[in-house]
Amino acid sequence: MARTGGPVDVKHVAVLTRFSPEQSSVPKKREASPTPEQLAYRELEVYEQFQSSHRRKKALRAQRNMSARYNPNTSQTYHAASWTLEQAPITDKGWQRVNIRAMERNEIRDLLLVTRSPKLMNILARYQLVYYNTSDQLATRILDASGRLFIYRSRLSEWQRKLLPSLASAIKDFTEMTQVSEDDHANNKRGSHKFCIAGIDRQSKEKPAECNWHRKGRNSLALQNLFQTEAMQAFNSIASDLVRRHFPKIASRMEGAHKSLQQKYGIPDSPFGLFHNFCINSPVFEEGIEDVFCIPHTDAQNATILVCAVLVYYYGQCHTNADERIWLVFWDTGIIMQVPAGVFVIYPSALFLHFNVHIEDVLMVTKDGSFPTRENTIPFRESSRENGGRGSIVRFTQASMFISAELPADSIKQAEQLNAEAHSRGVPLINTFFDDAQALREGFFPYNV
Repeated sequence: MARTGGPVDVKHVAVLTRFSPEQSSVPKKREASPTPEQLAYRELEVYEQFQSSHRRKKALRAQRNMSARYNPNTSQTYHAASWTLEQAPITDKGWQRVNIRAMERNEIRDLLLVTRSPKLMNILARYQLVYYNTSDQLATRILDASGRLFIYRSRLSEWQRKLLPSLASAIKDFTEMTQVSEDDHANNKRGSHKFCIAGIDRQSKEKPAECNWHRKGRNSLALQNLFQTEAMQAFNSIASDLVRRHFPKIASRMEGAHKSLQQKYGIPDSPFGLFHNFCINSPVFEEGIEDVFCIPHTDAQNATILVCAVLVYYYGQCHTNADERIWLVFWDTGIIMQVPAGVFVIYPSALFLHFNVHIEDVLMVTKDGSFPTRENTIPFRESSRENGGRGSIVRFTQASMFISAELPADSIKQAEQLNAEAHSRGVPLINTFFDDAQALREGFFPYNV
């Protein structure tokens, strides 16, 4: 008889259950042990239930991420109204961009050397200015004319802002410990600053291996020390998380490349998260170069349907938010963006020409509204900075790494040699192309939905 109140006597309940009159007094026949086939079937059922649950959870996460990516309360949107990703000149094989002609690049560089030139102002006056207005600035998304996200600028949280001095200090220790050859500095095609490129690549190599800088002197040790600091670990994690959230198919491609390279060559996990390469651009105070100021270039060696992550840092006093003087120009797209310290910009650096510009050199104010000239204008916004220096950090991956990861060969050249042998034997050939058009259709740069 069941109790209606008070604590339950566990032993009493157990006895009632065991000798209940509803149960037969005849002992039950012991069930036979399941066969290996039955056990395997049960395991399969459990696994399928787990997979179904995992898929549902994954779909919900994707839905939440999509809402976070395109929530107007957490981001603002601009459009490159006259440019689409299909306009980017990509090589026939699809892995890399067609490098810009030196003559065209130099013409733009010469134009920038003429401070406040009317020709330059005529061009940039038609560009869309993307400001970073206040400390409460939302994240920013730039869509191409087809409505696909291709540039993302993060917002700057307060805890990131507090980490900036520690990050600058860690980079200063790093640059003092590392070696950059005079030849590398003199041959920098992106500006007069110093730079280093760390990580693994396959440039001029048969198989992926550590790049030249990485193997010199104490450079590798300096890099390890840098990535053990709290500030670098935090910003490193943010870079990959931003790519996963806002460019999920690109992130999936990068993760697949990591797995493939590990299987083929035993390459360990990258310290740079989703990326294989890491570059620090730093001022050269002894030569009077206080700011990293990149001249027009394309990163034609980088993979095309991919993104890089750029972060600006400052030594000492720095411009913040709307005071940032050096902006980033995306030449082909008609966009000029303000990028203050601590803010990430995620974009496909291989697909268009980009460079820095001093905003006061191209934005002037006239009292009577007449065409601005050197004599009748003042800088758009006056500000001063003492005892500071501007640098940048870039995370990226070169196209050669994806070729080694995604082809059943080390390089396109080797794949074509295998194809020549296969053709003579009448066996199927290796596809040596990356279908960039298909990747665009599949939403590697996601549509604004």
